[in-house]
Amino acid sequence: MPRRSLDLGGFAGLGEDEARVKFEQQGPNEIPAQRKRGLLAIVLEVAREPMFIMLVAAGGVMWPLPR
Repeated sequence: MPRRSLDLGGFAGLGEDEARVKFEQQGPNEIPAQRKRGLLAIVLEVAREPMFIMLVAAGGVMWPLPR
């Protein structure tokens, strides 16, 4: 598949001065850090996943069956 270039003619980015002003007003362009989660919170989050519940249920059904 041939690579096509993206034509951005007519669109200009921010100038250095405008970028500096926006940075000073709004801060850096990054996602705010989330609070640290403990091990128990992570375990509970995983345990509520439907796929995990299904795998545990399937294992519970298969466990007593003869091999």
